[in-house]
Amino acid sequence: MKDSGNIKKTKINTKVSRRGFITKTALATGAITILPRHIFGRGFVAPSDRVNIGFIGLGKQSRGLANNFVGATNSQIIAACDVWSTKNEWFKGAVNKIYADKRNQNSYNGVTTYTNYKELLDRNDIDAVVIATPDHWHAIQAIDAMKAGKDVYCEKPLTHNINEGIDLVKTAKKQVKYCKLVVCNVLTKILEEPVNLLEMVTWEI
Repeated sequence: MKDSGNIKKTKINTKVSRRGFITKTALATGAITILPRHIFGRGFVAPSDRVNIGFIGLGKQSRGLANNFVGATNSQIIAACDVWSTKNEWFKGAVNKIYADKRNQNSYNGVTTYTNYKELLDRNDIDAVVIATPDHWHAIQAIDAMKAGKDVYCEKPLTHNINEGIDLVKTAKKQVKYCKLVVCNVLTKILEEPVNLLEMVTWEI
């Protein structure tokens, strides 16, 4: 669609939640009709209620984690990153196939892969990341993710040494208004109990 010349581009504050932005926009314009959720069918999850997830590190551990997240209706894996291109291709193919099967489609292509995790963190449409890289990368990538405004689930150990732990805690305290940090054993609790994934990112260490 071509720009009519009457529409001004507006810079959106990415720290504002999608639900909050949509609500304020609707009130300001009066242009959105709110439809009852039940008319979309049982199990329908609105895009504003869905957590978009990026995976960083695609080794064996990530495969089990991915299986857990793709089974949740309120989350969507949309990106993945590993320095090994073969792992990227395998993960992308496996996740896309699961989503295609869930949608009764012949194919699905909703996962983008990267070899540099910072490119994944640059995406504004990613809400949370799952970090399953080698241990010495955990704190570095968790800190970078929080600075990028992402919620973080990180495999244990959370840090490789004491200094990393200090830096990570400092970053978490600075970013606490915008993002949360979740460590490995919390996911076990989530999977054992019917907890909404959106609640996951409100739990702190």
